[in-house]
Amino acid sequence: MKKIICLFLLLATSTSFAGISNCTDGQAGEIAAAEKAVLLKLIKIEREWDNFRLDNVKKNFVIPQNRVWVNSNPRYVDYHHYWSELGATFSSMRQKVESGSVNYKCHSSWQLRCDKGKTMAYVLFLGNYSFKTVHICPAFFDPSNRQTRNGILLHELSHSIAGTEDLSLSWVGNGTADLRRGSKDAYHLQEFQDMNPQMLLMRTVWTWMFPKKK
Repeated sequence: MKKIICLFLLLATSTSFAGISNCTDGQAGEIAAAEKAVLLKLIKIEREWDNFRLDNVKKNFVIPQNRVWVNSNPRYVDYHHYWSELGATFSSMRQKVESGSVNYKCHSSWQLRCDKGKTMAYVLFLGNYSFKTVHICPAFFDPSNRQTRNGILLHELSHSIAGTEDLSLSWVGNGTADLRRGSKDAYHLQEFQDMNPQMLLMRTVWTWMFPKKK
């Protein structure tokens, strides 16, 4: 989750942390485990990403499934931008996480931005600038959130490392999508942690971009 702060609050409270701070040993272990799961997924995505380049999508999805391909379609330019931007984002995230240089800070349940247990984690923003520390709330460690924990962490890392936005998938729907916005949506990146990338792209992008031939 992206949290906006005002300048006077930043000057009063901003602090830089290295590694994991203000966490119990158990919490630190759970953060490390989630980060490892995210790293493994980022490595997998990077290895497969070339398969989703436009020419490979045509060869492996459009032609075998007898779908429509229109030469010089402007949508294909948008898709190339989407594919390139997402690929660069996943790569920069993988490098940052792999280096072990991401900062985390745990908070207690009374902390205002943890929103009484509704927020699992957040990154602070001032305008379009994202501060690098990933703030972890008590809800992150709740056993009932174990299945969504890794996706939430990837979401927050995308804010911290790549400055993504909380667009809540508002760019896709009604049989179309604004792919240039989609490549900046932290909620969309989170889906890659929770789903098979090829199945996600097929469902979200390819099926409307390349309709079945009549």
